[in-house]
Amino acid sequence: KKFDSDDANLEEMAATTQRILVAMYSCVKTNNGVHVQFQGDRESGIFHHFKEREENFIIDALITAMKLLDFVDAENNSKNHKEHLDIGIGCSIGDIYFSRIGIKNNKFNIAMGETVQEADYAEDVIAGSFGRPTSEIAITKELFKALGNCNSKIATTIKKEFRQCGDNFYICTTRY
Repeated sequence: KKFDSDDANLEEMAATTQRILVAMYSCVKTNNGVHVQFQGDRESGIFHHFKEREENFIIDALITAMKLLDFVDAENNSKNHKEHLDIGIGCSIGDIYFSRIGIKNNKFNIAMGETVQEADYAEDVIAGSFGRPTSEIAITKELFKALGNCNSKIATTIKKEFRQCGDNFYICTTRY
């Protein structure tokens, strides 16, 4: 999200940011993900690999990413704010360290590990870089390979939307 700080209305920025973060949180939760934490203007979510859902977590994560692109498009078409919003989404697959920290009723989730760093890099450096549209999903090569191993029509359809970006990432701008 880009606001010009010289003429930005701080109350509008706060309201817009809050509305967007709540919508992101809801999208992750609705699509079987777990909200990890808000990091500034960033929503982080985890999609589990359970035995009864062997491949579905990959599909859930990528559909969530596409729905977030839809949401940003809707925000840009609304009259809720003056500024144009862009979103970069990074996704990775692998092991993580996950915990809940805090006290009593004030706990939050936290995730750490190489997988988290890869997703963060995909979002920060790859998505919307190199002159491409800013609202974009970037996934790691490992996630792209795992998507190809999913045995469903939706996985095949989603995989066709991604194109290679360098040696280690794939990108798409497809909305849900």
